[in-house]
Amino acid sequence: MIFNKTETLSSAAAADIAIIGTSASAFFLADTLQNSGYRVTVLVPPHQLEAYTKRGAFCIKQSRFQNKHTHFTFASVAAKPYDFCFLASTPAQTNSDLLHLNQPYLHTIPVINLSFLYNRDLLNKLNTVKIIPAVFKAQLSLTKNTVELYEHSPKLEIITSGEDAVRLKNIFNDSSIDLNIFPSDKRFFWQNLAPYFIGNLLLLCYNKPISTLMSQAEIRHQADSAVDELISLAAADKISLDSGEIIARIYTFANNYPGDIKTQNDFNAFLNLIKDLDRFDTPVLFDLLSLASKKY
Repeated sequence: MIFNKTETLSSAAAADIAIIGTSASAFFLADTLQNSGYRVTVLVPPHQLEAYTKRGAFCIKQSRFQNKHTHFTFASVAAKPYDFCFLASTPAQTNSDLLHLNQPYLHTIPVINLSFLYNRDLLNKLNTVKIIPAVFKAQLSLTKNTVELYEHSPKLEIITSGEDAVRLKNIFNDSSIDLNIFPSDKRFFWQNLAPYFIGNLLLLCYNKPISTLMSQAEIRHQADSAVDELISLAAADKISLDSGEIIARIYTFANNYPGDIKTQNDFNAFLNLIKDLDRFDTPVLFDLLSLASKKY
């Protein structure tokens, strides 16, 4: 039997998905899911609802030649049941966005936590919500109403199994996002934190493309030393990391990618990603953070 495109989306079109957050990742994900036929609601704080409702079309820029305009449905309250919820906060809004999880309709559904690096410790205390750790490996920026993707193959990595894994595979089956599902991995947090933290830290300190920075002997030495210090911190958590893998991930930062840290509040959240840095045990990371803090 042959199905046309509309027919293949029939099951997806009946599904409702909530996305919490106003980050570039939130809007890119919302656009991707809408393109696959899902009904998507972006949940924002009540005091921001009117502004986002009046904001107009968003431009999703995937390359110099692939731009499209799209509209999103915004709400401040989850007023109906959803099949899944995706949490995709900016660093600065990580804590405030968690307030949405107090809403009854979000208590009984899986919440895919794309802000896992920032809110892991807080969400461990929420027993009423089913949280699924995830990392969205997509370098994105949001400027006014334009979401720009800096790479060709965005990837979503999720720790889950069973029925949720099957349903998520169906959701992203025909999308532009490459989905990877792992049943369990204790290294997941540190494996993703290390390249994210050091890559963004270098961008903050020197405001130059990663490829340019890593070609300079002194900065490359700094990066290698910072990686070694993070590996030591992970080892204290009984996690083994590979320096070569971390450096390789840092090199994947696109040349025109500005990084995730845009505001003072973003930087404050970034500082809290690793709480055990000091001048004696982690001198290179400490010095890099001190240099970055001069911008704020």
